[in-house]
Amino acid sequence: MHRMLRSAGARLSTRRWVLLALTFTLAFELARRLRKRRLERGQRAKAAEDRHIGFRWLRHEARLSRERDAEAVFRAVAAELGRRLGRAEGEHVAAHLPLGLRAVWNEETHGAGRPESFGCEELVARVQSRLGLEQPAEAETLVSIVFAWLKYLAPEERADAGAMLPQDLRELWERAQLPIVPPWRRLELPPQASRRPSLVVRFVVWEAGGGAPEEESDEIFELPAEGSRFWRRGSAFHVERIEEGKTPCVHLVRDLERESSFYEGLQEGVVFQVEQAPADGLWRAAVIAPGGRGVGSGHDDDCDVAAEAAHAEALRTLAVETGYHPEREVE
Repeated sequence: MHRMLRSAGARLSTRRWVLLALTFTLAFELARRLRKRRLERGQRAKAAEDRHIGFRWLRHEARLSRERDAEAVFRAVAAELGRRLGRAEGEHVAAHLPLGLRAVWNEETHGAGRPESFGCEELVARVQSRLGLEQPAEAETLVSIVFAWLKYLAPEERADAGAMLPQDLRELWERAQLPIVPPWRRLELPPQASRRPSLVVRFVVWEAGGGAPEEESDEIFELPAEGSRFWRRGSAFHVERIEEGKTPCVHLVRDLERESSFYEGLQEGVVFQVEQAPADGLWRAAVIAPGGRGVGSGHDDDCDVAAEAAHAEALRTLAVETGYHPEREVE
């Protein structure tokens, strides 16, 4: 009898240890996944912030009208310079760029292989054609500005990148210094002929706790993905499903937890707005402090990324000590 009891007790003890081990394993895996999600969210916000700061600076330096134009300039020069440098040296340059600009560079140079053989005149002509500029001199000015900017951002690659270029293009690379465009001159890119057509969409909004939904129509430039996060003005939602049709119907569920996390740490009375610009279809987010002072902004093709960037900038601007801050989570 005693032997049977000891055997049963041993089996019970073993089961307890197994259950305890499984519990710890599941808890560890859940914590790991949550941390990974926080890191990814922080990296997306940091990348969006890098693009916003970088293209705002480039817009100012080139005397361009919009950040979108500055991004187009950077993409055009990165694509052609990346082809001329080749994949290996292009990756070295990209490694020294801020996260958001590195992503743009990689997007434009992902197909680069061995260095292509062309000189300064052809590179300028390619950039001129891509941007739709009338004069080669305007394209050369923009190329010089981006060259000077790259040398500033990646000084370690200044000599190595220059050594990969032919004589005429190397001379342009070496003499490129900021500032280039006089403050009284403004460069203008021609307006893009193609713009995203707007869609008339019927939104069905469900509150998190249930109740009758609210319906309203609006215009957007593309349908959100099912399961994605979505913002309308200052409210956060989860896209539950989309009903296709002549007038698509987007079912949104209010995400109060997401919404409250954005207001956490911000001073009382701030207003958070996210909306899609009719001119270019980009999502623009803004944090407005009491009195109408803008303390944070962000823009991106993804409305949630734009919201993250605006929130992160607002936290820094207001010198908030607590609450979510993307840079604290990026290793």
